[in-house]
Amino acid sequence: MKDFFQTFKRNFSLFRFFLMDVSCGFLSALLTILFTSSIFGGVVIGFAVMFILEVLMTHLFQKGEALQLSQRKEDFWKDCKKFGIVDYSSMNSPEKQQRLKLLAAKYHFDHLSSDELLQIILEKSSEKEKKAQEEEQKDIELCKAKEQATFEKLTQYACLHGAEKPITMLNDIADSLKKSVQGERIIATKKESDGAIMAGVASGIGGVVPAMMSFSNTERINKEIRQHNEAASAINAMTAKIVGETYARAREYQKTAEQASLKLISELPPKKLFRLLAFQNTTTTVSKTGSIVISTEVTADNKLTIFDHLPAFIDGYVNAEIYDGEKKIGTAKMIFPALGSMFYYLDEKRARDGFLSINGIKKDSQKPVKLEGICLFCGEPSHKYTVKFVPGDLWAMEK
Repeated sequence: MKDFFQTFKRNFSLFRFFLMDVSCGFLSALLTILFTSSIFGGVVIGFAVMFILEVLMTHLFQKGEALQLSQRKEDFWKDCKKFGIVDYSSMNSPEKQQRLKLLAAKYHFDHLSSDELLQIILEKSSEKEKKAQEEEQKDIELCKAKEQATFEKLTQYACLHGAEKPITMLNDIADSLKKSVQGERIIATKKESDGAIMAGVASGIGGVVPAMMSFSNTERINKEIRQHNEAASAINAMTAKIVGETYARAREYQKTAEQASLKLISELPPKKLFRLLAFQNTTTTVSKTGSIVISTEVTADNKLTIFDHLPAFIDGYVNAEIYDGEKKIGTAKMIFPALGSMFYYLDEKRARDGFLSINGIKKDSQKPVKLEGICLFCGEPSHKYTVKFVPGDLWAMEK
């Protein structure tokens, strides 16, 4: 037992020595190292930040100088162009030679020679021409995309034959009308607050004055809510009216499509049907891409019948052949409207009270229908072409 206590005492003394003497020195050294490192690290970081800022400032300064120089060259070029100094031939004139020196001094280029000044002018002119060409190319590409979309729209029904064509076209018109109002939304109304309840709550909490203030504030908010609800109701009523009228129009086209599904078709020779067509007011327009747009008006013989007694109209499409002199350069398909050579329109009339009366789709065989077609990129701008109409896919259909 005695040996145990002596061993414990000796070990305890060593532990205390470490804590009181060695550990203090160790901690002091550690803190000194950390403090010194933090100071040194801060100095390094400071120098790094200063270096980065100097680099950025130098870069910004150089960029600013470059922009100023570019602007001075731009202004110098504009003034030179205004006075007709555009190339080396300009230097044959003593007047322009003197003018060039004055402009060079104005824009701080007087340290440059005449050849160097003319080089600035030529470089700027080249830049402007290149930029103009790029813009022109962008316009042409955009125009081509629009014309391609027009071509697809005008020819999308060319592959349809017989009753399928008017049925599809009329139903597409109906669907287009419905889609035009699908985004319409009803504006939600708000509910008014009960001023007496809110005032009672405020009275229970704070007394008479807060109750009066609460009642007044609630009444003001309710007035704003009533104004909102009145406006919302008026807008909602107008929206419902527009949607209802649009769907009513769509139903008329759908009804006509259903009627077309029961009409008879006669596959008479296209050449024979073509001879019954009369064309008028034909125009050709050439775009900057070389696409040729053709427009014409057509009427058909009103006495046409099928199966010996059924009045009929002509449907399908004709081809417009485009000629440059005697040379044929392209063809455009001219597709008839939904009811072929028979002009049609939606008969509707709005009364003084705003009510819209729709009386169905009316037809007029004696009035011409308009045909349009396009031949993509087949011609040259500002060039004149002639058009010759020839039979395409034609058939006769019961009125």
